[in-house]
Amino acid sequence: MGREKERVLGNHLAADLRREMPPLSNASLPDYVLSVVQRLGAVEYSYELLDSSRKPDVTEPMPLPGGHILIPSAAFLAAAGEAEFAALLAHAAGHLAAWHATRAMKNPSNREVVPLLYPGSLHQDSRGRAVVMISSALRSMQDERERGADARAVEILTRAGYDASALHTYLKRTLEAGEAPTAPRLA
Repeated sequence: MGREKERVLGNHLAADLRREMPPLSNASLPDYVLSVVQRLGAVEYSYELLDSSRKPDVTEPMPLPGGHILIPSAAFLAAAGEAEFAALLAHAAGHLAAWHATRAMKNPSNREVVPLLYPGSLHQDSRGRAVVMISSALRSMQDERERGADARAVEILTRAGYDASALHTYLKRTLEAGEAPTAPRLA
């Protein structure tokens, strides 16, 4: 997939997500996000804040092909402070740096992955939560991608002077509370 096709695909996926979670209009929030992004040194990506009040279970930024990172408003509520919020952004940037979404879509044998990456095609249970069933091979591939994004996030956080354990702290706290962080991507 060429860069232009990747950008176009990312634009289409972002538009689909915006229909479910419209952009936020709070002017001070983008300034805050921009300051965190600049400190992380991850300015090569485009960031957009979305109102996730209709989808409160979506609590992770969503990395999309073409360098888009869409940030649900619930990410602010889920993060306990700037370091955890920065960790969520760094994790998303780690996925983009490794081209995880694009690679999953490039491989014809992974076509079944595409519907799992984005919410428009996810099935929902009776409470509206995403229900995703994937094979053990896909789960193993996703685990490897998550570990890679985690490692990149720690590098980014360390370079930026944030507490590198913030991602671990966030994940541990949310999992212990039974509020596993979710994003419309592979489970």
